[in-house]
Amino acid sequence: MHIVCRFLGPRSKIDVEDVIQQSYIAVFRGLPQFKGEAAFETWLYRICTMTCMQHIRKKYRKRTISVIDGDLQTEHIIDNTYDPGKSLEQKELSRMIYCALDSLRPERRIAFILAEIDGRSLDEIASIVNCALGTVKSRLFRARKDMIKRLGPIFAES
Repeated sequence: MHIVCRFLGPRSKIDVEDVIQQSYIAVFRGLPQFKGEAAFETWLYRICTMTCMQHIRKKYRKRTISVIDGDLQTEHIIDNTYDPGKSLEQKELSRMIYCALDSLRPERRIAFILAEIDGRSLDEIASIVNCALGTVKSRLFRARKDMIKRLGPIFAES
């Protein structure tokens, strides 16, 4: 669920549940073909990633604008120094980051999330998305460039 939520962002709960269910079905059907050449976690990650990409591509082809709800935080840390202004700022920043991620092409988004958010190595990413290392580097470079272009003015203001 964690993997799917990271890829899909703050979309509706139904989308996340659908993709998780599709991933489970793909894992169940693919288990007889699992040869053990890669780590099971990498194989599982690849199936979840490909299922997310298929879902994103379907949405991308339809060219619909996704509406992001106000509650983007997945966890809330309770402390005595709660500042509503800062919380609002963090929610707005999260919304802008998710919008920027949502605007990336699916291949770039997955490379960016795997590298920058999940901390995967380039070799692992290449194995997960089943493409050449140079392709992963290129996608990641372009994704970073796109994110800077979209989010650069936000950080320049502060």
